[in-house]
Amino acid sequence: MLPATPPKILIVENELIIAADVSVQFSQLGYEVLGIHTQVTDALKTIASNLPDIVILNLGLPGKLNGLVAARLITEGYQLPLIFLSSNTDEASLKGALALHPWAFITKPFTNEDLENALEYTLARLDQPLGAAGYQKTCKLFSNGKVYRLKLPPPLEAQSLPFGT
Repeated sequence: MLPATPPKILIVENELIIAADVSVQFSQLGYEVLGIHTQVTDALKTIASNLPDIVILNLGLPGKLNGLVAARLITEGYQLPLIFLSSNTDEASLKGALALHPWAFITKPFTNEDLENALEYTLARLDQPLGAAGYQKTCKLFSNGKVYRLKLPPPLEAQSLPFGT
């Protein structure tokens, strides 16, 4: 059940067909889609001017400001819940992504059910306290109708991330 004011969602995805599909599905479910961006710089401008409740972020964005960099900037600058989209689910990519503490993770290709469940899972957690450790300890990975619970590592303090991966 949606709150009186629909949650605002920003989609950051360089594949416009995928972004449009995600946007249409969320709009049909009653959520407000603030926009679709293919570039991190544009997404950061939207975040600064019209703070979303959740950001859907493709980790595979090309360029110097890629998806991992965007996740770090959004997390550090705005503390917004992130739902990652990625076709890279090898161990190294997944480990790098989980170090950025997503609220949910959706693998490509995905189903409409994966999108809806990841968003509902994230929305349900918005009001939950982080606990004594001060950070999320788990997230869920949604993949072709299956759901996996993943353990998150402690937050990175001053460690550098392999942004080129």
